[in-house]
Amino acid sequence: MKNLKRLLALASAMALAVSLTACGPQGGSGAPANSTSAQTPPSSSTPVEPDEAKPYIEIPAEFQSWDENGQQITRSMLTTADNGMVSSLNYVASKVGADILESGGNAIDAAVATGFALGVCEPMMSGIGGGGAMTIYDAKTQETVFISFREVSPKNMVADLWVEDEEGNVIGNHKMKGGLSVGVPGEVDGLCYALETYGTMSLEEVIQPAIDLAYQGYTVSPAFVENVNRAYNTMRSSAQLTEIYLDENGLLPQVGDIIQNPYLAHALERIRDNGPEGFYSGPIAEAMIDAVQRAGGVLVQEDLDSYKCWEEETVSTVHNGYTVISSPSPSSGGTFITETLNIMENLEKYEHGSTQWAHQLAEVQKMVFAGRGQYMADTRFVEVPISGITNKDYAAKLAAKVDMTKAQTFLYDDPWPYVDDH
Repeated sequence: MKNLKRLLALASAMALAVSLTACGPQGGSGAPANSTSAQTPPSSSTPVEPDEAKPYIEIPAEFQSWDENGQQITRSMLTTADNGMVSSLNYVASKVGADILESGGNAIDAAVATGFALGVCEPMMSGIGGGGAMTIYDAKTQETVFISFREVSPKNMVADLWVEDEEGNVIGNHKMKGGLSVGVPGEVDGLCYALETYGTMSLEEVIQPAIDLAYQGYTVSPAFVENVNRAYNTMRSSAQLTEIYLDENGLLPQVGDIIQNPYLAHALERIRDNGPEGFYSGPIAEAMIDAVQRAGGVLVQEDLDSYKCWEEETVSTVHNGYTVISSPSPSSGGTFITETLNIMENLEKYEHGSTQWAHQLAEVQKMVFAGRGQYMADTRFVEVPISGITNKDYAAKLAAKVDMTKAQTFLYDDPWPYVDDH
């Protein structure tokens, strides 16, 4: 049990590394997840035999993001489909989702399978130690739903724990890395809830490809190497991260290498066999709590026991004849993309890529971002003027501030008078 708990700490160890990788420009020293050497984890099922020369899913040459020299390249593709499509940041994860559709699953089954697979092959972007959101549109009923499974703050987290210097900067950058940067993970609860409520397949069916992918491995891309490089110092301080993501000499992996993660595979097996309880209680939960607390955090079992994802109404607007449906608070993206589209409707159209187009878009986004910083919050705890932010008249007021002859600095405006009280 001791060995299992130590090895399953990778879920939270990656949460610490991802906090630095995704948000910070440079890799830091971080806090070691565990200073002891990792060993082969036990398995509750028969794993796929690793084959270093053959990843779980081969990436066709036309979908590879690198050339024959391993250099990053950009590919532009236009693809159509009659019966469904899966799009994600990674070809392998998209293939997992597409296979689920082809086997008879619905869009939610495919989305959940893709989500778990992304946590394996894009660990710097997502994973079971993090959180997410899902916007669902039912074409038959024309109904929409938004599921939020964002991370939440541990109950013992208070602002005073982020000690600031005289200039207001958090000392040690604890809001970005280390134990105090870790929220209560929501991804497992959210994906399982979406599958149970709106899917048609079993958890075992949709999570097994991610397990096989973790056991057998996936191909390293230039973007993967770049992200490992940015978190290199953090990874070097962890025996487990070094063993999995660096080569035998502790150096960066090379494009085309195969990454295998049997530790994550075993954690996913526990979720497969026990559902969310296999993650939020038992050895995985104990390992997360231990790793976070040793890194200076305040995560406790009560935080994991009390976590539940939640549903909210979507935000929407009509733009150029199209109904745009997106995510509400606490996800800032959808609300403020809606506001941006509303503002742009009031402005002159310029050629895409032109200087005028870039200037206009930059000015609008500066206004929108100022409002985002002032008003965006979790509506379960804070009143947020979403209907005011997305109001067309409010957008027209903001559009009038754009000056095509100069760049400006914008403070947030007041959307409260535009809130729909009905």
